Amino acid sequence: MIVTPLGPIKLYVNEKEIKYRAVHYILDDRCRDLNGRYLIHYEYKKEYKKQKIKCCLPSFVTEGDIESDERLEAISFYDHFTKVTIGIEASFGMDEEYGYDYSGSYLSNGIEYETNSKTKSQTLLFAVSWIRPYTEENDHQTTTGADPYSMNSKIVNKFRQVDERAMLMWHDILLILNVELEERFSSFRSIALNYFESPVKFMISTLPEESHKHDEILKVTNRIIENNMLSDIENRLMTYKIVLEEYRSR
Repeated sequence: MIVTPLGPIKLYVNEKEIKYRAVHYILDDRCRDLNGRYLIHYEYKKEYKKQKIKCCLPSFVTEGDIESDERLEAISFYDHFTKVTIGIEASFGMDEEYGYDYSGSYLSNGIEYETNSKTKSQTLLFAVSWIRPYTEENDHQTTTGADPYSMNSKIVNKFRQVDERAMLMWHDILLILNVELEERFSSFRSIALNYFESPVKFMISTLPEESHKHDEILKVTNRIIENNMLSDIENRLMTYKIVLEEYRSR
């Protein structure tokens, strides 16, 4: 589950909460100051027919601000110098004009896809990003960072071509590492995973003043990865490298 500074992100299908997998998405030059950027994948099947797939901040009570663009519908929430944005690939009211076989709507605490009997099987994406503190200069970065369509053309297509079991394995390892490193090392700040390089790359951010612990962090990280790799996945999908990066305060 994604936990933002404004509370946890939850996913509901027809008002029933479901578990989801979120991919920590790498930053780029358009949104380099974000503190968090994630993609949530929901696999919709044609036989499901009518569904409402909702992504929201249920614990946040202040109504969000709508931020839309071409092929982007997004809603943002502000509180105590923090801005969180949830976006989907859609064009409300112009679904057919843009070739979408689904619609959607804004909610007071999130946003949702609405499918119908004509909606084909596909991956529906929610993008979540946040920044803290936000300013007039960086406020736009959460909207850019929560735009699934901008991610879709190149990197998300690669994501969909990655062996699914291998991708899920690496994601599970990422979650384990995040918990273990946070518990063991006060210098640890964040970890991200780039699936699209070969070998896959773990990027670990630590405080520069505790660089003497890098060797220990590398040792623990390698051990956790090796202990959680699946033995029946092709060798070519099992290679990885670890990069330690200096944490840059926002």
